[in-house]
Amino acid sequence: MIDKSIAQLQLPTDQPVKIVRVDEANRTDYQRLPHRHDFFEVIWTEEGSGVHCIDFSEYPLRPRTLYLIAPGQVHQITSAPDLMYTLSFQVDFIGAGYRSQLLLQEAFATFSLERACISLDADGYRHLDYLGEMMEYELSRSITDWDLLEALLTAFLHYLTRYLPDNNPESVYFDPRVIKLLELIDNNFRNHRHGYFYADIVGLTLKRLNELSLQYVGKTVTQLIHERLMVEACRELAFTTKNIKGIAYELGFEDDAYFCRFFRRELGVSPMGFRKQVFA
Repeated sequence: MIDKSIAQLQLPTDQPVKIVRVDEANRTDYQRLPHRHDFFEVIWTEEGSGVHCIDFSEYPLRPRTLYLIAPGQVHQITSAPDLMYTLSFQVDFIGAGYRSQLLLQEAFATFSLERACISLDADGYRHLDYLGEMMEYELSRSITDWDLLEALLTAFLHYLTRYLPDNNPESVYFDPRVIKLLELIDNNFRNHRHGYFYADIVGLTLKRLNELSLQYVGKTVTQLIHERLMVEACRELAFTTKNIKGIAYELGFEDDAYFCRFFRRELGVSPMGFRKQVFA
């Protein structure tokens, strides 16, 4: 078990976008302990194979495949492939405009782990590889044109959404009310677990908000809240040495016994049982 907190990596403030080639020379640097970061990251596998774990789901690293990691997600490359690239960018590098934020939510949709892994066909590989080369070239220039780089990155993200496993051309951009709901849950799940809190802020009845949530992400508001709680609880149990009572308190449970019952109901095992399974 690692230290009491999950390691969090950051990009330098003067480096809002970073592309790194990972090969034999630096491969071991990327086989880190489980960690999270405060930036978005795309991992692009070129040659060879490996293993990548994102929030307790294991994915094979294989050629022509992208892996998307959002800020806060815990991930680990346990076995790096022969050649891969990492594309990292600060959360505020893409403009704060409405369509840009919807694009980020669409591409890095943490409510669906199926979306964390994207397989490309020959056309997708060729087009995204070209955009990646253009971004890499721009970063290598003595004076980077950050506006051009933002445009290239936006095009890259927009194009890759075509290859999302459950992509629907009519919902490339979610309903803004659902986007707002997902943001609210991510920011408030520790302290607010009732759907009415979110419906009031979004400005809808809970019934209507549930209808939209089911339409776009296939889950009710309550299911989304509970899943977010469980993901965070599992992260803390697996990657820190905090005791059960401390984790329960941090997640907004005043009674650790109630937290244990909630955890068992959602996952079918007690928090301590889950921790033992992870380190079995």
